[in-house]
Amino acid sequence: VAHRKAHGQPFIYECRVPGCGQTFDHKSLFYNHKKMHEPRPRCQYCGKSFSRVTTLKYHNKLCSRAPR
Repeated sequence: VAHRKAHGQPFIYECRVPGCGQTFDHKSLFYNHKKMHEPRPRCQYCGKSFSRVTTLKYHNKLCSRAPR
């Protein structure tokens, strides 16, 4: 990476998860990619998973009120 930067090439972000190795030239794309390797938050009532905690919180309010 340092070698690429010294020669004016774009900085590369590399995923170090075993078996992945994808590279990105933008930090934001790299961080978005990293999220796919993390466990997704799940609803405690129905088990549905969500990519965002805020969406899960909204869902939990609705799901907890639903009749079973």
